[in-house]
Amino acid sequence: MEMWQRPNGLSPEKAGRGMCKWGSNVLMTVPVSARKSHTGKKRMKTISIDACLAPIIKALLDAGIETEECCCGHGHNAGYIGFADDRCFIIVNGHKEWDIARDAVEEYRRTQ
Repeated sequence: MEMWQRPNGLSPEKAGRGMCKWGSNVLMTVPVSARKSHTGKKRMKTISIDACLAPIIKALLDAGIETEECCCGHGHNAGYIGFADDRCFIIVNGHKEWDIARDAVEEYRRTQ
């Protein structure tokens, strides 16, 4: 399966600019960091992940990079992948969304 394809094989145009529709999820077992765990210890948990992000999340986890949350934006908003060390990837579709995301980051930096 190519990264942009939904599991049912719809084209990127029909899949909402390359992102899956809300509810197109896959189950994945992922680590939960101690700071996010109700037990206070690192543990594993099976969660639902947007289908179009699942291959990316799996590759990150296989490389030892822990994620804590993600959303593809479903073709309506910018998506993101949040990491255990408080960094975040922002996923944008095209120049307009990039401009909005860049401006938001610049505004955040000005207020810190």
